[in-house]
Amino acid sequence: MKRFIFLLALTFATTLGSTVFAQNGIWLKYTRSNSQLSGDSVMSIAFDGNNSAWFYSEILGGTGALSQLTGTTWKAHNEINASMYSNIVNPLGYFNGAMWAGNFGQGSTDGLSKYDGSSWTTYTTSNSGLVDQPIVCLMPDNTGNMWVGTQFGLNKLTSAGTWSLFTPDNTPAMPGKGIAALAMDAYADIWMTFIGTHGLVEFPRGNPANAQFIYQDSIPRFPSHGGSAAYATCIAADWAKNVWVGTAEDGVVMLDASGATVYNPSNTTAFKSTNVRTIAVDGCGHVWVGTDAGALMYDGSWHAHTLALGQLPQDQVNKISVDHSGHVWFGTDGGVAEFKPLPEKPLLDYPADNATVRTDSVTCTWAWDCPGILKYWYEIADNQNFTNSTIDTTSASLMQSMRRWDTLLVNHVTYYWRVKGNNDAGWGPFSDTWKFYVDKPVPVKPALALPASGAVVRKDTVTCSWGLTTASVFKYLFEYADNASFTNSTIDSTSASLMPGRSKLLSGLLDKKSYYWHIKAENDVGWGAFSDVSSFSVNLSSGVSMGMMDNGGCRLDQNYPNPFTGATTIHVSMNKHEHASLRLYDVLGRPCATLLDGDMGPGEFDVPLNAADLSECGMYVYRLQTGSDCQQRAMQVLR
Repeated sequence: MKRFIFLLALTFATTLGSTVFAQNGIWLKYTRSNSQLSGDSVMSIAFDGNNSAWFYSEILGGTGALSQLTGTTWKAHNEINASMYSNIVNPLGYFNGAMWAGNFGQGSTDGLSKYDGSSWTTYTTSNSGLVDQPIVCLMPDNTGNMWVGTQFGLNKLTSAGTWSLFTPDNTPAMPGKGIAALAMDAYADIWMTFIGTHGLVEFPRGNPANAQFIYQDSIPRFPSHGGSAAYATCIAADWAKNVWVGTAEDGVVMLDASGATVYNPSNTTAFKSTNVRTIAVDGCGHVWVGTDAGALMYDGSWHAHTLALGQLPQDQVNKISVDHSGHVWFGTDGGVAEFKPLPEKPLLDYPADNATVRTDSVTCTWAWDCPGILKYWYEIADNQNFTNSTIDTTSASLMQSMRRWDTLLVNHVTYYWRVKGNNDAGWGPFSDTWKFYVDKPVPVKPALALPASGAVVRKDTVTCSWGLTTASVFKYLFEYADNASFTNSTIDSTSASLMPGRSKLLSGLLDKKSYYWHIKAENDVGWGAFSDVSSFSVNLSSGVSMGMMDNGGCRLDQNYPNPFTGATTIHVSMNKHEHASLRLYDVLGRPCATLLDGDMGPGEFDVPLNAADLSECGMYVYRLQTGSDCQQRAMQVLR
């Protein structure tokens, strides 16, 4: 998505009159005859913090009135005549917790009026920094400012109440004082067009000090009519950073990095008028254009919406606005239309289409940009026709985020999945269908822990322990013998500690003898490979003295070396057989590793630890728990 800078390049209620259920959403129409709309000629629409819709309608005698719709409740703001300097209002905007109305009676009674929920306050040139009282356009930005376009300059009002003025006198890039239209793009850049002047001005990130002037006639393929006044009627910026300019004679012009693209009746069938009155971008990034002959929506191609299709109350569209729920509102000369679009089809994200999944569970995720989604429909099956599929519309993750966790997938099966969204207009279309293949491998070979290979055990019992392989292991097979070839070995795959524990107690060991052992793990696919072989020898001539214990039944020594950069060893002594656990924690008390967990002793044990297994350097605490006894020490890891 390219950004263009041509300057650098050159240098449901009873009040609803009718409801249309279209294929892509619901259309509602409000007129004076079926609602409390003040008038049918609606010139401006805006939305407050509660998503109430505000309308300015022209009525007989050249004056007008404001009306407010909250849900299905209407309110006529008749106080406009008594409280505001003028009852001719064109622009509306919500800013700083209040609704603002620009008076445009072209007289001394004009000004900028604010409604705080109970009363109106009007700002004029005499009681504020407003440069001119007839207000042409209002635009609240997303950085806490409101921009006010007048016939004699551009005002900026901050949320703190500070006024600033920009004219050609202090901003040379501005070709004139009369502001015709304002817009803000995805960069928070402010764009403006001018009354009677062929040009656009950009305030990068709202900063007038870096203002740039772009002469329309210098833009490649931009239509030119010489000195035609008020040529640009409106302006907007889409999600792709393109700027759209509405004209009175040539339709709409889309500006991107390559220049201008013009859409009008001469080259686009959907267009029936060259006079563009309003442009808006909806909650899904689509561009809406209002003309004298209906509204058009651009999503890569053009779609017309008209009175003849039953969507609009009248074809002259004066204003298009988008509310916080993503509904699109149309102010016409015959009333108001509200369009509730269906959700668009989601874009699937993970696992990638045709991916191979190596686990028996997977979290499927998808992307979504449009607002107002209430929930999702997630469907998965082992066939592309979704026969006997599993459907979920109720999981919390389907109503709060764009993900679904599937468990207990069957190995060597291809799964198909799809998603659709739901909002207040109904269910949208399904996403594309993606598939993934489950090819879960057998468990990896376990890593043996204790006793350390080559250790000398000073007792006739020992607890062999190992690390976890995968979370889905059913059980382990333990094999040991008094020779490295495992001739006449003893095999155990049924002990409770092996299903799915990670330790095995050996007893009745013979003095002056070496033992060899290894294990393998099983999951629903099958048995994995054996671990490496570890060995230990038995020497009963030296026992563990009761006096050597610092804490009754056990002793936890300081690891050596400490601090360490590579590997270290923790020495544990026990004078009786009992369950012991040795765990490692970071300085915040979060568990990092389990080094021992099983029945042990009596005897002395060396527990190895590798710094590569720890994610960060710094201080750690290791804690030995045996029955009611607990000891802990600190270690430091260096890099």
